[in-house]
Amino acid sequence: MKYCSVLFAGAVLLCAAQAQAQAQDDEQSIIVEGNREKPPSVTQSVRAITEAESGNLARFEVDVCPAVAGLPTNFALTVVELMRDGVRDADVDLAPENCAPNLTLIVTDDGRALIAGMAKANARLFERLTAQEMSKLRENPGPVWSWHNTQTKRADGGPVSEGEVGRAVIVRGAVMSRLSSPVRKEINGGFVVLDLDSIDGFTLKQIAEFAVMRGLAQTRDGQSGKFGFESILNLFVDGKPTEGLTSFDREYLSSIYRGGNGFTYAQKTRQVAQDVARKENSTADDAE
Repeated sequence: MKYCSVLFAGAVLLCAAQAQAQAQDDEQSIIVEGNREKPPSVTQSVRAITEAESGNLARFEVDVCPAVAGLPTNFALTVVELMRDGVRDADVDLAPENCAPNLTLIVTDDGRALIAGMAKANARLFERLTAQEMSKLRENPGPVWSWHNTQTKRADGGPVSEGEVGRAVIVRGAVMSRLSSPVRKEINGGFVVLDLDSIDGFTLKQIAEFAVMRGLAQTRDGQSGKFGFESILNLFVDGKPTEGLTSFDREYLSSIYRGGNGFTYAQKTRQVAQDVARKENSTADDAE
């Protein structure tokens, strides 16, 4: 009987040792797998910050003339000069001094109230916005508001006739092509409104160049999870804001204004992405 007991105990110990060894092997063989989130492509990044109206990107086709309202005179004059520098840095045509403003930065205590008052006093400042766009602008909690008055023209700059349904247009004499759009969008006036409290702690350069980035093109901030570049657009939502226009910002704007304007949203954003990627690669090579 003792002999059987010894055998039984030995078998238990052997099984326990084998189980422990197996557990150790299992621990060593565990492989943790996960899906690494892919960074957004350049095209995704460009489209993440680009608003489009009726399938076309809008831009100024006349020289840009910045102006500032709502700041003390000495600050306002400095911000205007910094805005002019930003426009120039982006290779966008700049109007001479003492020009008629068409890109206006407004700083105010209450942006929503200001916009409501402006719409009541001078509806023409918003005349090219749809009812949906105007509602979105009014309901925006801030601290940033921006909008553009645009005009549809033929790709060559010729006039079009507006249809009776929505914003449909009648285009006569247009050259039809799969490589371009028969129409283009021109910005007649751009407005950027900032709440006064929100700019506390920012430099005049940051404020000015943010206004340039929002005013020269129909842009929005890039905090959508699909934007992979540093940008002045994230000034009010980024814990480490940039000092001004970044290399991405400058190339983005330069590309928007480079070449003709008769392209669809998809065509133009693809072109902008290619230009940005080329610029970023060139910068990386120079750094090496």
